[in-house]
Amino acid sequence: MLSNMVHELNKVAQNLGWGELNATAIFKLCELMAGIAPAPGAAGKA
Repeated sequence: MLSNMVHELNKVAQNLGWGELNATAIFKLCELMAGIAPAPGAAGKA
């Protein structure tokens, strides 16, 4: 069940243009969904 969730989150992150990122894409996605602004200098661009 958890692997399905991670797969779906990876697909969303990829659709946002973060496909080249590693697991940081999932952290960025969680921040986005929570309404938290990414930290200055965070990897990748939103």
